Amino acid sequence: MSDEKVYRYISVFEKAGEAHVKDLPFVNQPTLQVLHEIFAAADDDPMYDEYPIDARIAQRLAPLVQEPFDLERFEYFLSCDGEA
Repeated sequence: MSDEKVYRYISVFEKAGEAHVKDLPFVNQPTLQVLHEIFAAADDDPMYDEYPIDARIAQRLAPLVQEPFDLERFEYFLSCDGEA
């Protein structure tokens, strides 16, 4: 999967029941370099896996999404799919 054909978004799950609630798209897709910095990932990590979003990461991602994070009610993960 090359980076041009990758769609990254934030998956939202219930904390209690762990059911998938929705996906949050980015206002603009962040570059892989920006995500490496935010998630403190290795430069050679393609970031195709699910990455948990904690309070520190949520604060850095907040300007990139249109909804506020509610870490009390939900769990958030950076997700990745091939572009549709």
